[in-house]
Amino acid sequence: KNSLDEIKNADVKILLMQSLDRTSFRTSKGNVAYFDGKVIFLTRKSKADTIAHEIFHEIDKTYGLTENGLLSQSVRNDYSSLKNMAEKYKEQAGIPEMLYLKYPKAFYKNDKGELRVYEKYAGISDVLDGMSRREIKLGYGHSRKGYWDRPLQLEKETFAEYGRMMYMQDEDVMRMAKEIFPSVDREIRDVLKRVIK
Repeated sequence: KNSLDEIKNADVKILLMQSLDRTSFRTSKGNVAYFDGKVIFLTRKSKADTIAHEIFHEIDKTYGLTENGLLSQSVRNDYSSLKNMAEKYKEQAGIPEMLYLKYPKAFYKNDKGELRVYEKYAGISDVLDGMSRREIKLGYGHSRKGYWDRPLQLEKETFAEYGRMMYMQDEDVMRMAKEIFPSVDREIRDVLKRVIK
């Protein structure tokens, strides 16, 4: 709650404050934080950005955003654009390689030589994981079998991850997200202004 004073985006600040007034929290029995449709369950290790992510799930549910079509077309448009850009960017370069060449500071190579993003870019990694149905693995995503097959799961996670990134206010992360997900960025910013009471 104290960290909300530091949020520069007034729309995000208001929505998070309103959601906190509506939401109850409990301790998760497992090792994962989640929103069950009514209550946000947190682990003892949950950080403020995880809480923001789960609150954005609550905001989505309260206003019926993804249920009413939010992001359904945008996520597909942005992924299609990324695939097209990767094909034109460099011969035989996939999306991860293209992003690595464009945003080298966001990436490192693990012990196996695989491209991974630093933790602050976890939201971008998760969205790409969902868009590609687990083909793009940059270190953060949902590995549970069938996770991305659930109806509107990609849209819901995209909205919550974007909310987390907006809460974190890291300029490099937001610039990268806006450049690689322009349709998603536009639609989310527009809807945040509309849902504020």
